[in-house]
Amino acid sequence: MKAFTDRSPRRIGVVASALLLAAVVAVLVVNRSFFTSGYTVDARFAAAGGVAPGTDVLVAGVKVGSVTSVRLTGDHVDVSMRIDHGVVLPARTAAAVSVQTLLGQLDVTLRPISGWSRPLVGGAVITDTSLPVELYNVENEAGTVLAGTDAGALNQLVTELSSIAAGKRQEISQIVDGLNRFTGVVDQRRTEVSQLIDAAGTLSQAVQARDAQLASAITNLSTVVDGLARHSTQLGDLIVNTEQTASQVDTLVGANTPQLTGLINNLDSVLGVLSSHQLDLAQGVSTLASAVTGFQSVGYSGPDNVPNQWANIYTNLVGTSGVAGVLGNCGALDLVLDKALGPDPLACAQRSGPFAAGAGATAPGSSPAVPAPSGTGLAGVITGAGS
Repeated sequence: MKAFTDRSPRRIGVVASALLLAAVVAVLVVNRSFFTSGYTVDARFAAAGGVAPGTDVLVAGVKVGSVTSVRLTGDHVDVSMRIDHGVVLPARTAAAVSVQTLLGQLDVTLRPISGWSRPLVGGAVITDTSLPVELYNVENEAGTVLAGTDAGALNQLVTELSSIAAGKRQEISQIVDGLNRFTGVVDQRRTEVSQLIDAAGTLSQAVQARDAQLASAITNLSTVVDGLARHSTQLGDLIVNTEQTASQVDTLVGANTPQLTGLINNLDSVLGVLSSHQLDLAQGVSTLASAVTGFQSVGYSGPDNVPNQWANIYTNLVGTSGVAGVLGNCGALDLVLDKALGPDPLACAQRSGPFAAGAGATAPGSSPAVPAPSGTGLAGVITGAGS
C-alpha cells in the first residue's frame, strides 16, 4: 500500500474538489430556506391597476417583498407577492395599490390591522384590497366636464375667490391646518369608523327585515291617533269635568275642615276606647255566643191555633236549687211575669224545667208539680206575643 505522499497530487486534488463540492451542495440543500426570498401571499384585487411582476411590496413605506405574478381568475385578479423572511403580518391585513410618484410608479402597500396572534403564512389570501383612482381616468373625466363648463363663469369664480382670500393668508393657513388635523384624527379612528359603518349596515338590514312589523305598528298607531282625534271633544269634556270635580272636592274639604277634623278626632278617641277595652269586648262576644246557643232551644206553649203563644226559654243553671226558687218554673220571677203579662196558658205541671218549692200547690188552677230532669233549670219564663 502506497503512502499518502506517494500518490498523484492530481488525483488528490480531484478527490478534494469533489468532496468540497458535495459539502457545498449539502449545505445548500439543508439550508435552502435561508437563501430563498421568503413566503408567498396572494392578494385578490378587482383589477390589476397597473401592477406587474417586480412591483415593490411595502409595509409602512419599507420594502418587504415584490410581486411575482399577476393572473386573472374569473372576474378578479390574483396578485402573488413574495414576502421577505422575518416580516410578520397579522391575520387581518389590507392590501392597496398606491402611487409612489407623480410619474405613476406603483407599489402594493400592506397595512396590518389585527390578529397578531395568528400571523399570515405561505398561501394565505388577502381579500381586503383597494385600487387607486388612475390619473388618466381623472383626466378623461375632467376633460369631459371642462368641455361643458362655462369658461367665463369659472374665471369669474376664480377671480372672486382670489379677492376673498386676499390678505387672509393666516386664516386660510389655520383652516388648512384644522382640516389636516381633522383628517388625521379620522385616519387614526378609521377602525372605529369602519365598525360604526358596519353597525349601521347591520341596523339597516334588521330594519329592512322587520319592515312589515314596523308598517303594521305605524298603521295601528295611526288608528289610535285617529280614534283620539275623533273623541277629542269627549276627552276635553272629561278633563274639564275632572278638573271641576277636583275643584269642588277641594272647596268642600276646605269648607268643612273643622267638622272633618273633629270627626277624625272623635273617631280616634273611639278607636282608643275600643283598643283599651279589647278584653272586655272579647268577653262580651264570648258571653253573647253562649246566650245565642241557649236561645236556640225555644219551647212554645199553648195551642197552635192561638195567634199569641208563650215562649218558655230555659238554660242550664249552675248552683243549688235555691236559684230555681227564683228563676225556676212557677218561681218568683215567673209569678211576677204572670201578674204583669197575664197567666201562663199552661199549668206548672205541664211546663218543662225545674220547679220552685211548692210551686205545684200554690199556682192556682195548676196541676201537681212534676220534677224536672236533673241538671236543667228555668232561667226565666218570658211571655210575649209570637206567631
